[in-house]
Amino acid sequence: SIPNANFDVNPNHGCFPLTVDFHNTTVLNGGTNITYSWSFDGGPSINWANPSTDTSVAFASIGVHTAALTVCNDECGCKTISQEIVVQKVTPNFTHTPNPDCLNEPVSFHGSAFLQPPYLGDSSAHVTSWKWYFGDTLSGASDSATGQNVIHNFTGSTTDTCFNVMLVIHGYC
Repeated sequence: SIPNANFDVNPNHGCFPLTVDFHNTTVLNGGTNITYSWSFDGGPSINWANPSTDTSVAFASIGVHTAALTVCNDECGCKTISQEIVVQKVTPNFTHTPNPDCLNEPVSFHGSAFLQPPYLGDSSAHVTSWKWYFGDTLSGASDSATGQNVIHNFTGSTTDTCFNVMLVIHGYC
């Protein structure tokens, strides 16, 4: 009978860069001249010399990837099974009020983060640190702050009309 192609992956989603372990769990059901071939994202097939050996694959791009295993025998043909692997990144975002802002007046910054792409509809990010840089060199030590929500008074000169605010986060998927 036809081989029952199957494999386990661990993990099946996570943050970039993501290394995934593949474990072949195929049940052969007999047959001769058995072949195994893997393909990733529809690319060329990789013939597996030792199907009982587990392996790892590093995914180098963010997105939804497809891993497929095809198992064949001479008597009954082939069976292919595929699974999706979701490689994510934590993406920061923020808003501020008031808008527009004035020099020497408090501006409230509110940080947020989400996962791209979401996994099973969940885009929640787990942020472990928030660091703000306000691009306001005249404010000295107050030119940066930590925390998800912060307040900053821009103290630039009257010729300063733009400040490049940057939010850097660390977190996990």
